[in-house]
Amino acid sequence: MGWLSDAVFHGDVMQSREVDVAIIGAGSAGLAAFHAARAAGKRVLLIESGDLGTLCARSGCMPSKLLIAAANGLHDARALGALGVTGLEHAKPDGRAVLAYVRAERDRFVASVLADMRSFPEDSVVQGHARFLSNTVLTVDDRFEIRARSVVIATGARGVIPDNLKVLGEHVVLSDAVFEWDTLPESVGIFGAGPIALELGLALARLDVRVQIFGRDGAAAGLTDPQVRAALVHALQREVDLDVDAKILETKLEDGMPTVRYRAPDGSVMTSQFATVLAATGRHPALDTL
Repeated sequence: MGWLSDAVFHGDVMQSREVDVAIIGAGSAGLAAFHAARAAGKRVLLIESGDLGTLCARSGCMPSKLLIAAANGLHDARALGALGVTGLEHAKPDGRAVLAYVRAERDRFVASVLADMRSFPEDSVVQGHARFLSNTVLTVDDRFEIRARSVVIATGARGVIPDNLKVLGEHVVLSDAVFEWDTLPESVGIFGAGPIALELGLALARLDVRVQIFGRDGAAAGLTDPQVRAALVHALQREVDLDVDAKILETKLEDGMPTVRYRAPDGSVMTSQFATVLAATGRHPALDTL
């Protein structure tokens, strides 16, 4: 692409470049800032430390909506009997085919983003890790300096596995990993009741995965209106085992399977085992390495 990363280093001398705007992060927000700054006639440099193509397209809202579309299609097909269209009541999902479809479409979305980035001007993108030396001076991989009049921080956020789930080791995953599964698991325990947890939980349940969602403090999808929140929870509980105020007593591996002991709403102590556990307890700003 003729980007900066291949032509910035001469001997042992750190090279320096001046721009009007340096943007740290080439995700959806970073790309929007890049186009806005370019439209304003500014000299812009876009810096990305990870894979190009945006989190949204690779493992965020786009592939999740594809999974939801497949799940809703199956759900709607099974409901056609009430309209006189019979034979689909017992339709079954092919987990491998569903996830292959999600990945293929996901890769098409990513390719579209990359094609757009290839049209960017020469030396406008660098891949490497940015770190502040001062308010307006950055170093990228300690190889060269960027001096900018303004810096846009668009590093996004990353998922975090809570301490009480780390004991599950490789059996606990973040939402990004769902779209890399080869096939659908038999069961998933989901910790968290935010938008990601609820949309993935309902989609997996509609694809015949046994799903149990453990929320906290009564929160659901970030909703603040108590009546709207209660209506959402009531609707979801018709299809998914959802407790928005779960009392977790213990998480452990038992016979190689994630095992959760918890107190049910009626006060009884219950135990559930899952093929895998999804940690969807929120994302933290990715600022710690700047």
